[in-house]
Amino acid sequence: MRALPALTIRFIDARSMVVTSIPDARRALAGHWCNKEAKSYKTAAQLLVAAENGACRPAVAWSAFERAAREQGLLKAKERPAGLRAQIAASLFVSSDR
Repeated sequence: MRALPALTIRFIDARSMVVTSIPDARRALAGHWCNKEAKSYKTAAQLLVAAENGACRPAVAWSAFERAAREQGLLKAKERPAGLRAQIAASLFVSSDR
């Protein structure tokens, strides 16, 4: 199985959690979400249980979880490494005299 990408969830109570596995995602669903009645939330919950039971591929359940978190604005944006930011900024100011 391929590794699942780490997601940082920022709940509506301002707490955050790094989610790296299906069990983590199930625990994250117990946190403070905007709308636990939303279709995407319920679908994610069902698929995560199915993935733990072997009835669903983990990648499918993970995608559903990520979608639910994104729709509710709970996904924390990934930060680029500082070195990468510096490289990008430097490339914007490269002299064209070469």
